[in-house]
Amino acid sequence: MDSVAFGIGGNAVDEHQFVEVYRAKNSLQAVLLQQALAEAGIRATVENDHLQFGDLMEDWTTGPRITVENKDVAKGVEVLARWEQADSNAHAASVEASEVANCLACGARMPIEESECPACGWSFEDSDLGNGDPNRA
Repeated sequence: MDSVAFGIGGNAVDEHQFVEVYRAKNSLQAVLLQQALAEAGIRATVENDHLQFGDLMEDWTTGPRITVENKDVAKGVEVLARWEQADSNAHAASVEASEVANCLACGARMPIEESECPACGWSFEDSDLGNGDPNRA
């Protein structure tokens, strides 16, 4: 027999009923989130993933919906929050990494907006990159 809990107002709530816990940006993100939930032992479904047509219909109302059973809502929200934080940190790190280059002369890290290496003084402007040794100053 199915478990039944009582929600607000004393209404019976089926623990196995699926409820929405997240709206994904696109189908790829929805699948990744579904996998993260599965790894945590939570059965999840993706609804509305067929409504994604590239950039044509990207909006909140047609976005893929992640649903979990009532009994797993709290744990599911926690897993999704951790996933979102990790995704945000990864995005910040990739942006930071794209803003740094390595000096061609000494290999030190240098901001891409700088033309001169802070470690050795080598400069893109003084270099003949097509005809020579980058170690030559």
